[in-house]
Amino acid sequence: MRKSEHPIEQAHRRLRRKASKKQMNTKPESLEVAKYVVVFTTHRNASAVEIMERYRMRWQIELVFKRLKSLVRLGHLPKHDGSELLEPHTTPVLGPG
Repeated sequence: MRKSEHPIEQAHRRLRRKASKKQMNTKPESLEVAKYVVVFTTHRNASAVEIMERYRMRWQIELVFKRLKSLVRLGHLPKHDGSELLEPHTTPVLGPG
C-alpha cells in the first residue's frame, strides 16, 4: 500500500540521513521501496484496508504490552528450560521423635 506524501518524505529523509552517517549514497531502489507499507498476511479474503486496520490495532496492542513491561520492569525475565520440573523432589517429613 502506498504511503501519503508526508510519510514518504519522512522516510526518504531518514534513509538519506542514515546513508550520510555511513558516508554512502542512497540507492534509488531504497527510495522507491520507502514509498510503500509492506505487510505479509495469510488473510486471503481481506481487503488492503482491512489488513491495515488489523495491523494498526495489533501495533497498538504491542505498544501497550511494551509500556506495561517497562512499568512493571518485566523486560528481562529469567529463562528456564523446564528441566527443573522433571527433577525428583522430596519433602522432609518430621515424625514423632
